[in-house]
Amino acid sequence: MRKTLIIVGVFLIAILLISACASTATDTPSGSEEVNYNIVEQKDLSFSTAVRISVRLTMNADVTQQEIEWIAQDVVSNITNQQGVNAICIFMYYSGDDYFGVARVAVDWAPYGDWSRAIDVTTGNYQHHQYSYNYY
Repeated sequence: MRKTLIIVGVFLIAILLISACASTATDTPSGSEEVNYNIVEQKDLSFSTAVRISVRLTMNADVTQQEIEWIAQDVVSNITNQQGVNAICIFMYYSGDDYFGVARVAVDWAPYGDWSRAIDVTTGNYQHHQYSYNYY
């Protein structure tokens, strides 16, 4: 009897772990289709000891605010997984826009959400980093 209870308990724990992993494994915002974006330019705008990266990307015109935030987080995650930075600026355009014109959305991921404060932190230390969104 005790052995059966242990097996059932282990089985239930395994099911709970699998369902928890499955619910957090999504790559897109909750309740949305796949979010597509295309990076058209990535530049290193570093100066002094501050590593700053600028990204220009295109996305669908029907993106939601949640999807814009997901795109920004995905870009930041991809860059910071490759290298340490002080700040990242992301310019988002609709597909078909002139990506050297005014962006639809500009996102700073920087110390206190301020690109100009990149020099205030050690490269790779993200303790004070915040997102700042500007919609145009």
